[in-house]
Amino acid sequence: MSHDNLSDEDKELFRKATQGVTPLKHKNHLPTYEKAVRNTSLPSPIKKMPLIIPTRIQQPNTSTFINHYDATILTADSILSFSRTPLAKQHMRDLKMGKIAIESRLDLHGKNSNDAEKALDKFIQHAQVAGIRSLLIIHGKGGKNKEAPILKTLVNNYLRYLPCVLAFHSAQPKDGGSGALYVLLKKLRAC
Repeated sequence: MSHDNLSDEDKELFRKATQGVTPLKHKNHLPTYEKAVRNTSLPSPIKKMPLIIPTRIQQPNTSTFINHYDATILTADSILSFSRTPLAKQHMRDLKMGKIAIESRLDLHGKNSNDAEKALDKFIQHAQVAGIRSLLIIHGKGGKNKEAPILKTLVNNYLRYLPCVLAFHSAQPKDGGSGALYVLLKKLRAC
């Protein structure tokens, strides 16, 4: 842009408008997306924090549970979505919309984290052996009094580390909304 075509009045208006602005020091004079996001003043809706869950002894022929998570602190209304490998867009859309027939369901309401983990482990193993691939897991929204939802966080982290879990997504309101998950399992393989 040539400054020769600008009047003195325009130049003065430009100087006033840009007073106190620091020039960018990026090679293209544009910040990268990562830097732009990092510099926003809005708080992130989800904070990443490490969560350590103790290792438990497994029975023979069951998976070894991971004891360290890269956990995400969730809210009651957080929408969960995960895919181990890229699914066809239509297949993931069908999962999100609840269009895949639910073959089995598990309700974890009222369970403490240890009982919920055991029930979840047993449920997934049974589904694998029975050839069941489409599940609904009801974990509840938890998070009463603005606390992080314990069971929702546990289920989110647990399913991400099971190799037999192909994908999951928060359910539609008719099936529990953000208090439940549609889960898609791989064909029979050991978890």
